[in-house]
Amino acid sequence: MKPIFLIAAIFSVILLLGCPQPSDCGNGVCEPYESLESCPEDCEQDALEFEKAEWINSLLVAQGLEESLVKIKGSEIIVRYNQPELYSEIDPITHFGIILGTVSGIAPELETIKIQAFVAEEPFSEVIVSMDNLLAYQNNEMDFESFAKTWEINAITK
Repeated sequence: MKPIFLIAAIFSVILLLGCPQPSDCGNGVCEPYESLESCPEDCEQDALEFEKAEWINSLLVAQGLEESLVKIKGSEIIVRYNQPELYSEIDPITHFGIILGTVSGIAPELETIKIQAFVAEEPFSEVIVSMDNLLAYQNNEMDFESFAKTWEINAITK
């Protein structure tokens, strides 16, 4: 009887505490499983940056990008999201437009937007856009083709 009780007690403690996530703390990126409490060196933001990031994230969630993480650090914003199921070949472009429009509407003072897409939780691609170029495009001072040529597109590797 005692061994069963001991095993049940250990199992209960594991369920209550949860299984620890792998730690990448200190890599300069606030991973989805990290927080200000668990990894302050990666997740620290000032209060205004945090508030804007939370606001942007809530708007992205409301527009269907439910698995996103937004972090503002200085003059840069990083938006990481897990690519939702695609229903057409233009969906990634639509998601990209949603992110750019949301960020420029709330935080036009930022200089750089980094959008990092993940597919099935695996890193896929990163697009870096200058806010100045985005605002020029939105104000019809630049056509789409010229705007697209200013993007820096990279594959993300672990």
